[in-house]
Amino acid sequence: MRSTRDLGEQIVKGILSAPVETVYPIDEIKAALAHAQRGERSGKILVASNGRSKSEGHDMANFTLRVNGERRTVAVEPDTPLLYILRNDLELNGPKFGCGLAQCGACTVLVDGKPVRSCVAPVSSVAKGHITTIEGLGTVEALHPLQRAFTRSRRVSAATAVAAW
Repeated sequence: MRSTRDLGEQIVKGILSAPVETVYPIDEIKAALAHAQRGERSGKILVASNGRSKSEGHDMANFTLRVNGERRTVAVEPDTPLLYILRNDLELNGPKFGCGLAQCGACTVLVDGKPVRSCVAPVSSVAKGHITTIEGLGTVEALHPLQRAFTRSRRVSAATAVAAW
């Protein structure tokens, strides 16, 4: 059974990923947490068995993404930020959540060779592109120049994507 903290974090993540117009009164959040502890779905917040949360009334869609040269299919809401899919569904932890405002660059990935801030890019806007995360840039045997530069300098700024570590 998951801890109350883990369940609370799932619910908060679901709330944070909900559209701005969705507002959850504290009583609904507490009720959802209580239901989640019992493995039930309740109210406006649904806690999925895979740890993702979604708000009621949003339609899921299947997207086949090309990530790091592999095709991966996910069932998500079309407005789900790419970052959440990469980290939660595809378990690629290279892109990081930093500011959530596309300012710091910690979430940057390449889509068709162009940098994209995945924290604000809805999956529906990038689904047809070729997505490359830092995991797809090189290998341990053959580092990408970016990975080599980080390794040589050993200097990392908080505002820099440090997925190689």
